[in-house]
Amino acid sequence: MNKTKRLLLYVLSLSLAISMSACKTQKHKAEVFIYNAQDTFIAKMADTLQDSFPKNYSLKFHDGKLSQNAQNEQIVNALKNGCKLLIVNMVDRLSSASIIEKAKSENASVIFFNREPIKKHLLNAKNAYYVGTSPVQEGQKQAMIAQNLLGDADAISPLIDKNGDNTLQCVFLQGEKDHQDTEHRTYSCINYLTAIGYRVEILAMDFASWNRDEGKALMERYYTQFGDAIEFVFSNNDDMALGAIDYLRENGIMTNENIPFPIVGVDGTKYGLQAVKDGYLYGTIVNDDAAQADAVVRLSRYLSGEIKFSEIGLTFTSERYIYIDGPVVTKDNIAKYI
Repeated sequence: MNKTKRLLLYVLSLSLAISMSACKTQKHKAEVFIYNAQDTFIAKMADTLQDSFPKNYSLKFHDGKLSQNAQNEQIVNALKNGCKLLIVNMVDRLSSASIIEKAKSENASVIFFNREPIKKHLLNAKNAYYVGTSPVQEGQKQAMIAQNLLGDADAISPLIDKNGDNTLQCVFLQGEKDHQDTEHRTYSCINYLTAIGYRVEILAMDFASWNRDEGKALMERYYTQFGDAIEFVFSNNDDMALGAIDYLRENGIMTNENIPFPIVGVDGTKYGLQAVKDGYLYGTIVNDDAAQADAVVRLSRYLSGEIKFSEIGLTFTSERYIYIDGPVVTKDNIAKYI
């Protein structure tokens, strides 16, 4: 073989090696869209996503700041710039059809998380999935926490039933209006309690938009109106529950020696778990950000062509939903979580 042919073979071999090396190190790009970076759980979820993706993925994050219009613009720009994988925590879940169609038109896929798309929108999609918790289960678990305190439905514990009428007088701190978790956490809790025989009187329920300050203001309104006639407080998340606790503690109503009524939340945030440990929050249900982030990563690897559908290794509901279950935390088992 002459020198020219040897040189040509060397160049071809070198080019192939460089090409193969580039393929091995090529980064997959995904863009993450969150509804509001000020939301405690969502901020934690964003951090966990960043930490969970393998190094061959490049993530770019966008904050919708409570504006669906802003988020729509962010998504359109991402698609124009060639993004083929959108990971979306919608501002307004009614926008799910539009987001799915925008992605479809650019041959891109969508993984929704935390804020569940309208069911018919997702079931009709070929390019979209959802990862989140089951708010129905979370509401039922709140009811189970209450059940442990209430005792027999025919003879509720006098520690809770302060007026002796064998009826649970309670209030609800609800999350965001029209959010699926607000509706399902609230009504599955009520339905479970009544289904197992408890008489429940809802003194009040109103929205505090997952926000601690709004939860505090709502608790002030409730307590001003009903005082210690309140026997139980159900909160759709920990932040609002902590707001209620802020009001009660700042006004000397709740102290280390006096807990006027049990309060339960959902999410198992760092501050929520600390409040359980300190005895102010009776219980919460963990919204498992690590498990949800892992599910998003597995779906992303499938949609990016790294693994087959059969290799995702997760349980699907209706082929489009992955629901992550979370444990109940009370003072009895708080040591496992904090």
